[in-house]
Amino acid sequence: MITKLTCPPISWEYEEIIFDLPWPWKMTSWNYLLFTQESWNQWCGHFREEDMHNFKVAEIKSKGIACVVSWWHWYLIDIEKKEKIKDLENNMLVDAYGDQKTNIFYIASDRSIYCIDSNLLEQEIDLPFAADGIKFIKENNRKLTIDTFIIWESNSNYYIDLEKRCVNKKLPKFK
Repeated sequence: MITKLTCPPISWEYEEIIFDLPWPWKMTSWNYLLFTQESWNQWCGHFREEDMHNFKVAEIKSKGIACVVSWWHWYLIDIEKKEKIKDLENNMLVDAYGDQKTNIFYIASDRSIYCIDSNLLEQEIDLPFAADGIKFIKENNRKLTIDTFIIWESNSNYYIDLEKRCVNKKLPKFK
């Protein structure tokens, strides 16, 4: 289980692990997550650059792995080992979704969608549209609705087919 914290934890309440950015230009603000392991032990992860609008987390519970997006940066965290498995060099990452059935993470950037499979291989998904921003809305019947933004206009006419790993346009509903 993962819980977003709105402030730093009380010192010594939890083991605290810092996950920092790989580049030298850093601010002094942080996001915080409380991770609960299978043994019910808890620890707190600190992720650089506080921006609650761009602080997303997704989890694959059966694997004990979390995907954290903090200020445009992406981290893959092993919850049991309390360590970073991988980070993605692409910037402008804005959303994350964990598909529990296939153990695949979906990551949205400003103009792309990636899937990270159970072997941690990254694959970009072809998009039938151009966008200035992409956000995941909700999953229903193995279809993950996405919201696309193109110059101040929002459009929720697309979804990710979680079985085929492709983006499709929603069919119009006729009355």
